[in-house]
Amino acid sequence: MSLMNNFKNPTGFVGKMICQMMNKNHLPLYKWVLPILPIQDNDIILDIGCGGGRWVQLLLENNSNIYIEAIDYSKDCISVARQLNEQYLNTRCNIIEADVHKLPYTDDYFNIITTFESIYFWQDINIGLKEAYRTLKFNGSFIICLELIKDEADTSNTFLEKKIRELRRMGINDVIID
Repeated sequence: MSLMNNFKNPTGFVGKMICQMMNKNHLPLYKWVLPILPIQDNDIILDIGCGGGRWVQLLLENNSNIYIEAIDYSKDCISVARQLNEQYLNTRCNIIEADVHKLPYTDDYFNIITTFESIYFWQDINIGLKEAYRTLKFNGSFIICLELIKDEADTSNTFLEKKIRELRRMGINDVIID
């Protein structure tokens, strides 16, 4: 298995190391998003592509009255995320193996859906987005977080502008750039 495939679907010893690396390397992005996330008491949140589970842990540590469903299609990610959030399992969160293309939830279920650094691994982004919107309550929030790296050869920043245009074509209009 190539290293890039192991980022897409972490497996084995290297996959578990990648989960730990995700937990560490994505922490600044998690901490940037946390204070702007529109969380209310009793919200039900879905995290798509939970990786090693650090975002789930951070949400639960900072919000005592929420419930989180977290999914990933890597069995090893699920294992790492469950271990990290063991104290919350079956009371404040559930972490399962599932695919964004066929979410195992009813329509209009979640107040907030988040995904960090995962949409470029989705097999079909349109199906994944439709599934997310299907399970999102009316006036809910869908937060897609990506750290875009500026193309050093493109000094006009068209790389970032192209990514934003792609998101807007998919109907995502509230794009925050920092």
